[in-house]
Amino acid sequence: MTRPKRKIILNKSFQVKYALMIGGAMALLLVISMFFTYSAIKTLLPNILSSHFGDNLRAIQTELAVGGFVYVALIAYLSFHVSHKIAGPIFRIEKDIKHVIETNDLNFRFKLREKDELQELAVLLNELMDCVKRKK
Repeated sequence: MTRPKRKIILNKSFQVKYALMIGGAMALLLVISMFFTYSAIKTLLPNILSSHFGDNLRAIQTELAVGGFVYVALIAYLSFHVSHKIAGPIFRIEKDIKHVIETNDLNFRFKLREKDELQELAVLLNELMDCVKRKK
């Protein structure tokens, strides 16, 4: 039995918003740390290696640029991964709520995968369904 193809983007606006927030914060931290690293190296290196300063500085700039690119790519991947872990359960709960509204099925149970986030919300929704069912 093959697993169904897993969608990376479940709720585009939600995932992009949070991926950009996380990625933006991390990119800002990267730029700040690169600035201070570059400034420190530019200040200290001439005193240590005065004859080859230009070559060393270019090598450091290249390493910082490559490292920064890898860092940004990693943060982008992790941002979408984290937003997917949250968006998946939200997408599922939204779909299930629409089902309950359309079918008026008060016996419906909200279920998420064992490792999904928002398990407490699913439990509360099931308790709400039980409460509504008792009052009918």
